[in-house]
Amino acid sequence: MPKGRPPRPTKLQVELRGDPSKRRGNTIEPDAPKGWPDCPQHVQDDPIAYEEWKSICSQLESMDLLSTIDGRSIELYVLTYSRFRASQEQVKKHGDVLLLGKNKYPQVSPFYTTMNRYHDDCRKWLIEFGLTPAARARLRITVDKQKTNGKWSGILPVVG
Repeated sequence: MPKGRPPRPTKLQVELRGDPSKRRGNTIEPDAPKGWPDCPQHVQDDPIAYEEWKSICSQLESMDLLSTIDGRSIELYVLTYSRFRASQEQVKKHGDVLLLGKNKYPQVSPFYTTMNRYHDDCRKWLIEFGLTPAARARLRITVDKQKTNGKWSGILPVVG
């Protein structure tokens, strides 16, 4: 398995850095269809996961990054987030350190360990979707300059 950074989509790569080497990029890269993916029933049955599904889909849609084929990735993220929240509740209930045995030896709670693991997984999914400040700073989304609501929007061409 090759090491290093994961490859960026060609469209995103050219918008970020241009093409300094003038190499031909991936010309057959597919465009994903826009729209909300179907929410699986087991996600709808979990109230925390379902609320996060609606939240992340609306955020991705507002950034024009939501695609109908992102359903599995969003499903994995929201289920991980739900497990993170459940682990967080257990840590609140039992504490992050347990005193075990006759000598009351302190040990890190297994709930705390799983909470941290789910936290890292959620952070990785958010980076994948471009929903962290650092990931957002790397994104370049083109904005249609013709869509203005000004007084002269239909008369004067946009200069820029």
